[in-house]
Amino acid sequence: MFVRSRYVFLLSLLLVLTAYFYPLFVMPRGLIPYVIPPVMYLLVLGLLFRDVRAVRTFFEGGLLGLVLLFFVIGVVSDFLLGFISGFGRNPLTLTPTLILMNLMREVPIVVGTEFFRGYVLINSRRVKTSLLLISLFLTLTRFTYTRYLGLASSGYPEVVASLSGASRPS
Repeated sequence: MFVRSRYVFLLSLLLVLTAYFYPLFVMPRGLIPYVIPPVMYLLVLGLLFRDVRAVRTFFEGGLLGLVLLFFVIGVVSDFLLGFISGFGRNPLTLTPTLILMNLMREVPIVVGTEFFRGYVLINSRRVKTSLLLISLFLTLTRFTYTRYLGLASSGYPEVVASLSGASRPS
């Protein structure tokens, strides 16, 4: 079982990294950004679903419920942050077709991410350390690597604004 879990972890990590670094190998044009990351995370979800679903937690329920709870928390927090920082600045994203396309892209990514996080935690001996490391890793992969490369040539105010999610200071 341990050998299988190691291979499953490595394969799922490879899929997450592929979803992150695919622009290095494939030009992200047209619908490619709407296809490659969600497909990679759907593969992660399919790979980990059985293991994550079978785990019982201290909440007397399965881990699947916790994963879905974190998914809902993630969606609600993005929605609330949209109200705070402003969303819908591009009027084209408010059409039903683009809302559906964005949902089809984001839902698999969020659910796959939470299943990956859950799988790492259930197979970890040091849960607190693993939670910290996997959360840091998944937070860093939330932004594109080009954003981090751009920070190398930026000044302190731009770095702080970029990491906080704010627009560049004037």
